[in-house]
Amino acid sequence: MKISTVITLYNLEKYIDDAIRSVLGQIRQSDEIIVVDDCSTDGSADIVTKYRDRVVYIKQKENIGALRNSLSGLKAATGDIVAFLDGDDVWMPKKLEAIEKEFLQDEEVVLVSHD
Repeated sequence: MKISTVITLYNLEKYIDDAIRSVLGQIRQSDEIIVVDDCSTDGSADIVTKYRDRVVYIKQKENIGALRNSLSGLKAATGDIVAFLDGDDVWMPKKLEAIEKEFLQDEEVVLVSHD
């Protein structure tokens, strides 16, 4: 299974580096990482470009709101599984491994959520 990670971003320069590093630190690596930026006006873009060899960066032309920004990331994703991460959050190292396990155990699974 191919896993896409979509990180949503809007003016989170203090947090986005940690968010990206938490995805890169997964035991089960993401097959693609997409950062969708809802037209940030802070230094977020500069931080994301440090990872340009590992991350697809999509910056909206205008602020479209959290839902449409997330849907833009979903549309760009090519994975069988799409995992979302808010740009001010981080994942524990086994997150993608646990998600993939749930999908592999039961072909009827279409969504996995947790605390």
